[in-house]
Amino acid sequence: MENKKVIISFAIVFSILFSGLYFMLFSTLEKQMDEQKVLYMIQVGLFDKKENAKAMQMKLRKDKIDAYVWNKGKQIAVVCGISEEENNTKKIGKELKEKNMSYVEKKVIIKNKEVVKLIEKKEYGKVLEKIRDEG
Repeated sequence: MENKKVIISFAIVFSILFSGLYFMLFSTLEKQMDEQKVLYMIQVGLFDKKENAKAMQMKLRKDKIDAYVWNKGKQIAVVCGISEEENNTKKIGKELKEKNMSYVEKKVIIKNKEVVKLIEKKEYGKVLEKIRDEG
């Protein structure tokens, strides 16, 4: 009978201990997830010359699609459909497909707090300037 009480006591202590550890672990993971954002976007072109990228950007804007020039090292990408919601980006992809335009869907994970704040303000042009070499 005495052994049974000791075993139950250890079980309760270990249950409380492990519950506390799991709580701390998942709280930390959740906090890290809150400090990062995922941006979905569509890359419509990758150019060596800025004037070609600007021409593509203007073509998209004529079709009432917000487009941005993204300097990626030595090349310049034209992206559109930037959103934190993948479905919003897919809608733009559908529009491009209807116009027979080819594209590549991109996903960029942002951990920089300054850039996360810009995303929350939906200042995507500034975001692309800050994430020049990512993705």
